Amino acid sequence: MGEDKMKQKHYFMKVRNILIIILMTFTCVNGSDAGTLEAHAETNTSQEVVRVGYFAFEGYHMMDEDGRRSGYGYDFLRMAARYLNVKYKYVGYDKSWDEMQDMLEDGKIDLLTSAQKTEDREKLFDFSKPIGTSSAMLTVKSDNTSIIEQEYSTYENMRVGMLRENSRNDDFAKLAEEKGFSYQVVYYDMESDIKAALQKGEIDAALTSSLRSIDNEHIIEKFATDDFYVMVKKGNTHLLNEINYAIDQMNLAEGDWKDSLNYQYYGQTESRNLSFSKHEREIIQQYASGEKKLRVSCSIDRSPYSYVDNGKLKGIIPDMFAGLMEEAGLPYEVVIPKNREEYEVWQKDGSVDIFMDARIADETAAEEDGVAITAPYMDMGLAMVTRRDFDGTIRKLGVARYQGAEGIEEDLAVDAERVYFDTREDAMNAVRDGDVDATFVYLYTAQKFVNLDSRGSVTYTVLDEPVYPYRISIMPSADAELSGILTKCIYAYPKTRLESLISDYTTVKLVNTTLFTLIMLHPVKSAALLLVAIALLLLLVSVSLKMHENHKLVKVERKRAEEKDVLAKLAKSANESKSRFLFNMSHDIRTPLNAVLGFTNLAKEAIGDDEKELDYLDKIQISGEHLLEVVNDVLEMSRVETGTISLEEKECCIKDIIDAVVLISGENSRKKNQQFIVNLSELKYPYVWCDSLRVKEILSNLLENAVNYTQPEGRIELTIKQQPAGREGYADLEIRVKDNGCGMEKDFVEKLFQPFMREQSATVSGLNGTGLGLAIIKRYVDAMGGTISVQTEKNVGSEFVVRLCHKLAEKTKEISSEAAKEDEKTQFYGKRILIVEDNDLNREIEVAILEDAGFLVEEAVDGQKAVEKVKDAKDGYYDGILMDIQMPVMDGYEATREIRKLKNPMLARIPIIAVSANAFDEDKIASEKAGMNAHIEKPIRLDYLFDTLSNILKNEK
Repeated sequence: MGEDKMKQKHYFMKVRNILIIILMTFTCVNGSDAGTLEAHAETNTSQEVVRVGYFAFEGYHMMDEDGRRSGYGYDFLRMAARYLNVKYKYVGYDKSWDEMQDMLEDGKIDLLTSAQKTEDREKLFDFSKPIGTSSAMLTVKSDNTSIIEQEYSTYENMRVGMLRENSRNDDFAKLAEEKGFSYQVVYYDMESDIKAALQKGEIDAALTSSLRSIDNEHIIEKFATDDFYVMVKKGNTHLLNEINYAIDQMNLAEGDWKDSLNYQYYGQTESRNLSFSKHEREIIQQYASGEKKLRVSCSIDRSPYSYVDNGKLKGIIPDMFAGLMEEAGLPYEVVIPKNREEYEVWQKDGSVDIFMDARIADETAAEEDGVAITAPYMDMGLAMVTRRDFDGTIRKLGVARYQGAEGIEEDLAVDAERVYFDTREDAMNAVRDGDVDATFVYLYTAQKFVNLDSRGSVTYTVLDEPVYPYRISIMPSADAELSGILTKCIYAYPKTRLESLISDYTTVKLVNTTLFTLIMLHPVKSAALLLVAIALLLLLVSVSLKMHENHKLVKVERKRAEEKDVLAKLAKSANESKSRFLFNMSHDIRTPLNAVLGFTNLAKEAIGDDEKELDYLDKIQISGEHLLEVVNDVLEMSRVETGTISLEEKECCIKDIIDAVVLISGENSRKKNQQFIVNLSELKYPYVWCDSLRVKEILSNLLENAVNYTQPEGRIELTIKQQPAGREGYADLEIRVKDNGCGMEKDFVEKLFQPFMREQSATVSGLNGTGLGLAIIKRYVDAMGGTISVQTEKNVGSEFVVRLCHKLAEKTKEISSEAAKEDEKTQFYGKRILIVEDNDLNREIEVAILEDAGFLVEEAVDGQKAVEKVKDAKDGYYDGILMDIQMPVMDGYEATREIRKLKNPMLARIPIIAVSANAFDEDKIASEKAGMNAHIEKPIRLDYLFDTLSNILKNEK
């Protein structure tokens, strides 16, 4: 096999290794068919001008008073421009759709988007590949109760606003004929005219495309769903091929761009349809007239969710329920149980019609209980309440006695001793007093308790699971259809209104602050006030002093209350950040996956064309490595959030660390023709004790951000300074990374180091990332006892400053040496390796890599077979073993322990290297405890694999 063929085989094996790990991590991925790319015209040095029909269309084509454009259609054009050498000229914002078609036919514009195919249009125009889907949409004004969704008798003779010469008009005519109703047509030239006419009452309903965003309307029909396209003049094949090429590239590289645009411009604005059917209105009328009555109840031991205050039922749940019933127009009587036992009796004896706080998992459970239920209106998460000095081990767990059929902590802290209390509040007080280590309660219960804790001695930790869906249950004594009526109200209930209720019941306000709270928070000042009061009583002096102190105290308490209000808002902001993160992650993960799968298909089709084949493989490798970075960031953030950062400090050379990072970042900077300046003149003590890997990650993240967010021809400066520290034998290290890139808004800087935060999504900025990099390095810096700060200005640039303190190391030897290594092509010839791996593809990759390096390779599919092979071998037969961890029959840990227990000492000491996708520090420690000599992470990095094998085999020699 020639050297070129060997390199190509080695390259294939490396790429396949990456693909296997991706498929092992994501077991169910919807691939996309890349299709056959049209031939792309050679790029011209000058951009082709393309005239775009840009008609006003709310949600699709928009332009503000400053001329800034937005909308589904505009964002599509900008995405396509990434793959075309064109410059757009936007024409016809004041024109109608009908006029736009005439302009395209007459050659006054080059393309028009959002078009659907019709027989007449296909005679005049050519169509691109699909760029989205839309439906015909019929809407009425929000307060219109006379026209009811899909009750077609109410549609009879309604006035419908339509666009002239629009294909949706024919779709509606077919619907009317099929459903048997007549209507009056009122034609308009513009979508905006139809929208205005609907709000003025000039028409009863508006017929438009679903690509229009709606406001103060609700949808009563969506029908005739179909793809829409870019439309060009008949015969303009050059432009059509260019557009189709761009669409293919977008499908490969931009992830679910159609869904993303649809969600961005329509998903958040389409209002829920709160309209009741004729039958539902009849049911509501029966209760509204007093013909039927509703008795409603709720448990009273879940403050702030539901509790009794001065004989009245209060809390988040009762207040939200009141809003839902008001929206439905349903009167009701609240009955308050004396205790949990009476509440449970009512659930069985039929004396109550509706329970507003049913913890029922699903419809199956409801059916078994013989009740009707609504959709969930709230998912109640749990929190663990502990003292601030909690050591992490729950020995005694506080549990509330009365919780219904199943306690919320049933499967939590199962080994802890249960200590029972009458209420959850009693359990939390016991935590505060140190009688138990922890208790589990609902999240907002914990939040309120901690906010009101005058001692400041307790805290809470939010649990990801379990989460309990809460619903409204309708008992057999009431109409089951009430579940549907109230479900509609739940869907229409504003999210901001629920958030406001939660804030009202959990945030500490000044009126909640008692004299006892003030004394506990400020014992010294309280004592001073007491002395002043005694002095006043005895001497009738110092009146002004007392007033001053009281004013000062109130001011402090107001500030504290405001701070807690801010904390509540920050918690809300954190939840919103996670939601944004999940949306962004869908794009960040699926984008490289789409590229991997798409380019894999293209590589198969290009077999025999070496240039194309290697180009596609390069792109597969880049996408796979990016996906691995995303997964690693998420896992690392999960670990640091749980406080499991362990620093591995050892003697190292700071200059070597800097040189390694600068080598990579400097190359990336040169590709963008940036000025990359490194100043190490004040690095006085290169040899220190530190966690070299974490320091390298901190520096690498800051430099890569600077390169990514700085424009071509920009400037990046890295300055390293060192000064003697305040204590002998230590030095302060200062790292400054400065750029003149895009900078950040001031209000974003406050959230910069929070997890999941990005000022722009990857779709908008064009840069991939999870929003976790800075959050991770902030945790690293904190763990090292250092600081990180930033100065930034939008469109001017940013400067990050990291300060760390290190113990100096004595330079007894060169810590980073360039010792000569044996030639990798000859040092492993004749060495015999046993590969233990249950996955056929992984094993095939490892065999090919090691045989290519000169090893003699044998295989075992599980730990048991590996032990048998070693037992039967002669002394010195195997030079080493590569051992997977998770395998059937016998795992890698157990197999290693069995080999180490062999009576033959030569066999028992064979070097064993763990090869595992488990890459955390605790996994490496577990490998070491089992008796393994080293731990290599999957996907395998060839340089690290060969270095490890070389070192271990040399030592064994």
